[in-house]
Amino acid sequence: MDCSTCSSSINVVLEPTTSRCLTKSTTATHNFEVANFSLLDGMGAGKFVSSSTFSVGGGDWHVRLYPDGDKPPEKGTPASVSIFVCFLGGDAGIRCKLSVGLLDANNNNLMNDQDHHQNLNFEPAGDNNNTNRREEWGWSAFMRKSTLKCTELTVSCVLTVIKSHMEDMNTIVVPPPSLHEDLARMLRDGEGTDVALVVVGGGETETTLHAHASILTTRCAVFRALLVVSETKEKAARRVVVEDMVPAVLDWLLYYLYTDSLPDHCYYEGDEGGDNKAVAMQHLPVAADRYGLHRLRLLCEARLCSWIDVESVAATLVLADQHQCLQLKDACLRFIAWREVLPAVMKTDGFQHLANTCPVIMSEILSKVASPDASHS
Repeated sequence: MDCSTCSSSINVVLEPTTSRCLTKSTTATHNFEVANFSLLDGMGAGKFVSSSTFSVGGGDWHVRLYPDGDKPPEKGTPASVSIFVCFLGGDAGIRCKLSVGLLDANNNNLMNDQDHHQNLNFEPAGDNNNTNRREEWGWSAFMRKSTLKCTELTVSCVLTVIKSHMEDMNTIVVPPPSLHEDLARMLRDGEGTDVALVVVGGGETETTLHAHASILTTRCAVFRALLVVSETKEKAARRVVVEDMVPAVLDWLLYYLYTDSLPDHCYYEGDEGGDNKAVAMQHLPVAADRYGLHRLRLLCEARLCSWIDVESVAATLVLADQHQCLQLKDACLRFIAWREVLPAVMKTDGFQHLANTCPVIMSEILSKVASPDASHS
């Protein structure tokens, strides 16, 4: 007998899935200081001075200031200063908002009733080589030259980069690692410390800092050698004398050993405003060399490079030369050789000391000033 069966269909219902479009923004301010602005008058239309490159939201940018305008003014039109922000490369698929202001030496707004803080919306091409998009945005007639009477001015550029991406809601979001924060807290709280670091000299009375031997010996070969003790000695009795170092510098060095980074604020006690931050930071590369911490020295170089100014550049240059910080030294030489900055630097005590004690460096400065690249553009 033949048999047949008709099976009813089976309906499969899948679990619902969810996704969302997440839009985030990153905002950064770059202040482009222009010294002796009046000396730039007469450069000619289309000639500009540019800021250093700064990074925002995966892209590199700089500011261009055209003292005589980006192009000759039309007949009957007053001459104006032009300002543009240029996209130098980076991620594609971003959208930007731009706000630019002009400040005098006292950070007063020079715009008066003129408002260039409105938003410009644009989309850089990114690294996809789309040549149909512009890569600079700004204003040809930013401000009339006749109204600009100040010698020192600052172009304040506020750039917001906006990115959107799709997010799968069915994934598990893992928070970023916090190990460095936990270790910094362990250093700060002092729980479980088994090493006493006694700082003597440095113009201060004896100061004791406490740390964990396991961290020091793992992160630093010099401390590893200093903390090798015989099995018969108590670990709690470990004591290391640190000579000729300011306690604050040793504290920053310990922070690096625990977190692999520098503290946000490095200043001496009594200088909470950070007026002498560069002076304080100049001692840390010396300590980094002493303890064989090459990466710490590079971190110090990078931060000192970002702090270069008229008052500190001479001392920073001497430090860079003494400790073979080649990139920092080159940055100092280029800053001093900037012809609008050199006269101000030469008036500082640091430069006078450099001129009297470092003839080789002075020769390098002269060579840099005489080179064709030593200009304000």
